Amino acid sequence: MSDKSDPSSRFLIMIVCLGVVSSLVLLFTLRLFSQRSEGDPFFASNDYLQFKQSVMIKNIRQEMGEEFVDAVVNCISPQILPGQSLTEQQLTERVTAVLENFSASNENIKNQKCQKDKSRAWTFALPCKLIFNRPPTELSGVKLGDINICGTTIAASIRSATGHCSESANFPACLVTSILANDDVKKEIDKPVEIEKVNSK
Repeated sequence: MSDKSDPSSRFLIMIVCLGVVSSLVLLFTLRLFSQRSEGDPFFASNDYLQFKQSVMIKNIRQEMGEEFVDAVVNCISPQILPGQSLTEQQLTERVTAVLENFSASNENIKNQKCQKDKSRAWTFALPCKLIFNRPPTELSGVKLGDINICGTTIAASIRSATGHCSESANFPACLVTSILANDDVKKEIDKPVEIEKVNSK
């Protein structure tokens, strides 16, 4: 009998050992990072928490702003059609009617389609203020601020977009994107919001 081990067996054992060592190193690294994240003053600092909240607030303002603009476009009556030529005054009148419906109480809404599109997450106050009512659970009690968005701005954005949006597969969605791309609307959505807790009594 030979005392020499099979080279393939030695190689296999070496591979298994390396795998075990690599797994242990990975677990140790993850545990170390987890402990560091929990114990590091930076991760626990108010500055870091406020930064995280600021990012979340900005994303939520973007989502709610898009939801509101989408509701406005869907609520316009008569509906704007691709290729239709309307003056800015005509568009402003239609958009203003929508905003008046959104600012009214449910029983006073003239266009029932607007009532369906109205959200509990936001309120519109004439002439130009979109107010956020309901932050998500992870931001419970935090004010999300408001967005200053006027009917004239929405109407002007729609008018400038009707041409290229006529070629879009989804005309209403193209109008919504164009309104959100308006410089004034973008500035309002992206404006810094001072993180402030709502007093709960």
